[in-house]
Amino acid sequence: MIGQNNISKSQHEAFRLWQESWDTAIRGWMTSPFAMNFNSFWFRQNLDFYELWLENSRKFGFDADDLHNSFKSNLKLLSLGTQSFMANVRFAQNAGILPKTAQTSAEIILQTDDFKLLRYQSENRKFATPILIVSSLVGKYYILDLTPERSYVSHLLDEGFDVFIIDWTTTEKSESKGLNEYICNYLAEIVKKVCEVSESENASLLGYSMGGILALIYSALQPETVKNLMLLTTPIDFSKQNTISKWTSEKYFDVDRITDLFGNISGEAVSWSMQMVKPMSSVSRGVNTLQYVDNKEDFAALMALEIWLHDSTPLPAKLFKDIIKKLYRQNLLAKNELKIGGKKVDLSKITASVLNVIGTHDQVATPESSEKLLGLLGKIDKTQLLLEYGHLTIAVGSGAKEDFWQKSAEWLKEESKVKGQRSKV
Repeated sequence: MIGQNNISKSQHEAFRLWQESWDTAIRGWMTSPFAMNFNSFWFRQNLDFYELWLENSRKFGFDADDLHNSFKSNLKLLSLGTQSFMANVRFAQNAGILPKTAQTSAEIILQTDDFKLLRYQSENRKFATPILIVSSLVGKYYILDLTPERSYVSHLLDEGFDVFIIDWTTTEKSESKGLNEYICNYLAEIVKKVCEVSESENASLLGYSMGGILALIYSALQPETVKNLMLLTTPIDFSKQNTISKWTSEKYFDVDRITDLFGNISGEAVSWSMQMVKPMSSVSRGVNTLQYVDNKEDFAALMALEIWLHDSTPLPAKLFKDIIKKLYRQNLLAKNELKIGGKKVDLSKITASVLNVIGTHDQVATPESSEKLLGLLGKIDKTQLLLEYGHLTIAVGSGAKEDFWQKSAEWLKEESKVKGQRSKV
C-alpha cells in the first residue's frame, strides 16, 4: 500500500491513531457547553452590533438596504486571498510544480448560472445505462477525478460506462434557491439531458455526500427515471447528534440571522467547518503528506487533495437553511415527512437498485447517520457496503482502488443494461 516509502506500515498506523485520539479530544472540547456558549455569544454580539449600526445609520438618512447590500458585497473581499492562492496554484500546476487535477477529458453539454453538466469522453461505452455523478455542493466536483492515478471517473470509463458529472456553480442569484429548485428544477433537467444524450430511458445516479441527499430525494420523487442509485458517504438520519449537528443546533446557531447577514455561505467557511470535524488531522496534514514523499502516487494525491480543499465555492443561502432546518434539526427526510415541490418524499417509493457506501471512520456522514437508509426503503434490491475509511479517503485514499472503486463498479455492472441488451420484463 505504501510502495517504496521508508516509513513502516505500523508507524503510519500509530500516527493515524494519535491523530484520531486528539481529534476525539478536541471535538469533545469544541462541542462542550462552555465552548458552544462562548461561540454563540460571540456570534450574537457581532450580529447585534451590525443590526445596531444599520438602525443608527437610518437615523442619519442612510438607506439601510443599500448599506446591507454594500456590506455583503464587501464580504466577498475576504475570498480574494483564496482566489489569489488558487491563481498561484494553477500557475504551479501548469509549470509542473504541483500535480494537475481534473485531467480526464470532458465536454460541457449543458450549462446555466447554477451548474455545468459534463460528459466524459470515451470510446469504450459498453453499457447503455449512463452514470450521472451528483457531486456535493461542499467542495468542487473533481474530488472523484483528483489526479490521473486517483480518478474514480477514469476507472468507470475503463470499465465501459458512459459517465456524466455535475459541476455546481454559485452566484448571487443562487442565494434564494433551496432544495426545491435544486431537485425539482436542476436535477430533473440534468437527468433528462443525460438520458437524451445517451439515448437511454433512465440513468444510474451516484450521489456523493450532500449530492447523495439530492440524488436520494430525486429518486423518491421521480423513480421511473432512475435505474440504480449509489450513495457515497451520505448522511440520512440526524436523530443522533454528531459534531456538525451540535454546531448548527438552534440553541447555538441562528441560521436565519447569519444568512441574512452574509447571504451565500462562503466556500472558505464551509471548507474550514468540515476540516474542523477532524481538527488534529487537518492541522497535521503537512506531516502526513511528508510521510509519503517517497511514494510518487500517494504524495501527488495528497498534494492534489490539499488543492481541492482550498478550491471551494459558496453554498447557496436558501439551500443551506433548508439543509440545517429540515434535515439536521427536524430530521424530516428520515421521518418520511419532507416535502419538496409540494410532494411528500417517501423513500419507500424508490424503485432503483440501491448501494449505500459508508465509511466507518467518517465524521461528516457518520455511520450512525447513514445506516438507517436501507430500513426506510421498500422491497427492492438494496445493499450496504461498509469500508474502513473516512469521508474523503474512501474515494481517493491509497486503498480506494481495491475497495470502493472495484466493489462499486462490479455492483454497477451487475445492475446496468449492456448495449443491445433487452430490458428485463
